[in-house]
Amino acid sequence: CSEHSERSKRMMIGRMLRPMAGSLGVRVLGTAGRAAPRMLAAIQPTVVRPTFRSLHVTPVAAKKEGDDGWTPEDRPAIHAEPDGDPDDMNIFTEGTDSLLRPGGKISIAEALKLPLEVYEYPHSVLLAASMSGDYEAREEVLRRHIMVVDKVEWDTANATLQEIKNFNRSNMTFYQFPYKLGIWVALTAGFVSIPLIFHLDCVLWFNDAFVTFEDAGEGELDTWLEVGAFAWNWMEPPLGEASFFILCMQMTRNNMQNLGWKPYGDWVKKSRADLLMKQWPMYSQRALGEFAEVHCFSSDTASYINRVTG
Repeated sequence: CSEHSERSKRMMIGRMLRPMAGSLGVRVLGTAGRAAPRMLAAIQPTVVRPTFRSLHVTPVAAKKEGDDGWTPEDRPAIHAEPDGDPDDMNIFTEGTDSLLRPGGKISIAEALKLPLEVYEYPHSVLLAASMSGDYEAREEVLRRHIMVVDKVEWDTANATLQEIKNFNRSNMTFYQFPYKLGIWVALTAGFVSIPLIFHLDCVLWFNDAFVTFEDAGEGELDTWLEVGAFAWNWMEPPLGEASFFILCMQMTRNNMQNLGWKPYGDWVKKSRADLLMKQWPMYSQRALGEFAEVHCFSSDTASYINRVTG
């Protein structure tokens, strides 16, 4: 009787789990009959606590019923053995054991698995961050690619990467000059405009030296707002024209990008990428190009690894 009851429980678990595994489009190691005792052992009298971390599935090509070699035993089933092939795909990701505990707080053992440095990240995380334009991710992707091509360790590949970075930064002072000039002009004009509009002595001096506007009447320059209103007679045209000119330049840039034309900054990045790909043709053109685009105008301290290793 007990044997019959055990067989019935196995069949019940198999029917429950097969549709769930089948929806994943995968074939699982083992069969439902073998997994049933382990699954039943995880069921408590009052609370169901399956050991989800022990469930493994193995991706396989989808098969339709009726194909050659297809048998009922080949149908997807849950395999609950804790040790599986390293290539198996966990149904739940690392660090989710805490979800099965009250409060959901992780343990020290789980916290130790957290990667803190970019060179500790798995390939999938690096590629996702690289596609988003992250500087350090693209740097590490190129470094790992150098390791594969040159068959060297991380430190040796990092030395090669430093050579690439130095080459990519060569003559960049010339290309950066328009941006640096724009920064200083904008900062100077922004701060100088404040006293030239609201400071009485500066306004009167500027008027006498460059404008020669008629003097204000008695009591018309008693407050800083009245001074600003007086100075606005000659400050409005240049400031308004500067604002309109900047607006036109921004509109021009947006339309150039819509047409696929490269403004100055994009043109510089593309030219630097072409130089790197020509200098190091043995490496991936995509990895070199993406790295060159984020590196040529970036700060020397943008990468933590660069600050540590020099």
